[in-house]
This record gives sequence, C-alpha cells and structure tokens, in this order.
Amino acid sequence: CSTIYPGAKADSVLMAVDYCKARKLDIMLKPVHLVPMQVKDAQTNQKAWRDVPMPGIGMYRIQASRSGDEAGHDEPEFGPAIEQEFDGTDWQGNPVKVNVRYPEWCKYTVYKVVGERLVAYTAKEFWLENYAPQSAKSEAPNAMWKKRPFAQLAKCAEAQALRKGWP
Repeated sequence: CSTIYPGAKADSVLMAVDYCKARKLDIMLKPVHLVPMQVKDAQTNQKAWRDVPMPGIGMYRIQASRSGDEAGHDEPEFGPAIEQEFDGTDWQGNPVKVNVRYPEWCKYTVYKVVGERLVAYTAKEFWLENYAPQSAKSEAPNAMWKKRPFAQLAKCAEAQALRKGWP
C-alpha cells in the first residue's frame, strides 16, 4: 500500500492485486495504476472519489509480447512543437501562467505477424486531447506532462497502437 500504491485505499490495492493475479502479471511492475477520480454513483447520482484501475503502458507491452506475434515498433514520430501559455496554480493555489512546449501530435507504429504477413498498426494521438491537467480547476498540465511532454504523448500513442494490434 505504501510503496506501489501510496495513498490508495486497501480495498483498491487488493483489487489491483487480484487483477494482476488473474492475468498472471507481476504487481511489482505496476502494470495497473490506481487513479483517484471523481465518479458519479449511478444509484445516488452523487459524485465521490474512487480509485479507478487503469492499465499502464507496461501491461499493453506485456500483452503484445506474450502473444508471440509481436514484431517490433518504429520510433515515435512527432508533429510540430507548439509553445503555449496555460492558466495554472502554484503549490499554494495562487493563479500563475505556465508555459509549455509540446508536440502537436505523435504517431507510433507497432508490428504484428499475422499469418505470413507483417501488419503495421499505427496510432496518432494529439497532445491537447491527452495531457493531464494539474486539477479540475486548472488547464495547465500536471508536473509529469509539463516535464516530459514528448515522452508522455509517445506513451499514449504507443498504448493506442498496441490496443489496435492486440485488442
């Protein structure tokens, strides 16, 4: 609880452990993330914070590798870099302007052997459609998306390409 999923509820961690056991995944590799989100309860119509399990890029890579028909990938291809100013907040919640340089899009291709053919599965993802904001009250990217805008988008494009090839 305190090492792999700090801050997550014990029941949520047990759910992630069961998820990994069922799929023969090593929980120490953290193939599943527990993301706190506000979720609307269908019965009460009230919003509450819940730990939502989300597959990580590692899980998609493992799934493709275990299939036996994975045949590699290309390096990510990025669209033009864009510099943009976002409204954000500092650590005390005060409004600040945040400047970020990010790729407009990223294209990622994975390859799969299908019969006798090598088939390419390509995904193109746009940064503005994928980045995670600091909070619900901020349009600025969170720390990871600000620090690693190219790498974060490349992971999203890779994950989408892997989901296409190994649904």
